[in-house]
Amino acid sequence: MSAYKDEEHGTWYVKFAFVDWTGKIRWTTKRGFDGKRKAERYEREYKQRSRNQQPDITVSKLVQYYLEDRKLHLRENSYRSRESAITHHILPYLGKLKLSQLTPLRMKRWQNELMASDNISREGKKLSRSTILMINSICSILLNFAVKFYGMKQNPLRIIGAPSIPQTAPQQGKYPIWSPEEFSQAMGFVSDPQERCIFEILFYGGLRIGELLALNAKDFDFQANTISITKSYNARQKKAAPTKTASSVRTITMPRTIMQNVQAFIKKSEPVPSPLFTMAQITLRVHLKAIADKAGLPQIRLHDLRHSHASYLIHRGIPITTISHRLGHKNSSITLQVYSHLYKNADADLAEMLESDIKKL
Repeated sequence: MSAYKDEEHGTWYVKFAFVDWTGKIRWTTKRGFDGKRKAERYEREYKQRSRNQQPDITVSKLVQYYLEDRKLHLRENSYRSRESAITHHILPYLGKLKLSQLTPLRMKRWQNELMASDNISREGKKLSRSTILMINSICSILLNFAVKFYGMKQNPLRIIGAPSIPQTAPQQGKYPIWSPEEFSQAMGFVSDPQERCIFEILFYGGLRIGELLALNAKDFDFQANTISITKSYNARQKKAAPTKTASSVRTITMPRTIMQNVQAFIKKSEPVPSPLFTMAQITLRVHLKAIADKAGLPQIRLHDLRHSHASYLIHRGIPITTISHRLGHKNSSITLQVYSHLYKNADADLAEMLESDIKKL
């Protein structure tokens, strides 16, 4: 122990080194004890507190460190998405708090605030179940970062788990989709060759819109009827960037009719632009909405053409591994997770098929 008698004042004091939560050795002094034992007890308790002490930085400062780190490792779109969720749904509620104040009870209250009826997105809509779970996941990742690098003892979100939100799905499934017949009906209202090529590739190829807008003429092999997907268009930077993941780099086969339409479009586009398709996403979204209205079809997003493609393949009995590769998923489990509701519907169709076969015996 480091207790000393202060002869001038007739009291005791302690002066000792301790290790703080960052692992650094620091010195402190405390005076005015009326006995040696009290001075020594203070030293013991102080050292114990310093070992158990939670970091003293605020959530706002942690976010600054976290985003600086993630900017070096995430694709820009992923980084912007994560930054937006933190800025709009984490910092307003938790930003001024210190990490030591993030108890399980406080984080449970934060989850409840996320689910409150007056909590809306930037588009003016109530936060969806998937959005709330996504925000919770990002917050948990942020707190894991604090545990790993800033001395936080534990992640309180791992204690309380994800928020319990009833899942409400549309009657026809998790995503609005078009059948091949509905898509064909919609294309009857498309006269622009470029627009037609874009919609056909999205529906029959299952590409992400960014992947399509990054295609060059050389990515099309009209002998093998394939498309090579090696990059994705970044709308913010207005240039091609790496694909979403390494598994997104792939070559997919396409119907000969679709490839012939693309080839005809290229021949009429001299000089051929690079990237090949020059229509903006906002224009395509507006046109798709107008087409749905004219055809009397359900409204869908551009990305729902990709979901429509997956649904089409699932109901045609295509192996999950083939679908997974075609969509550019890292593995088949991701495909199953995203489209599990479609497999439930396919299972019901299978039961009806088996029943029909039994009756024929």
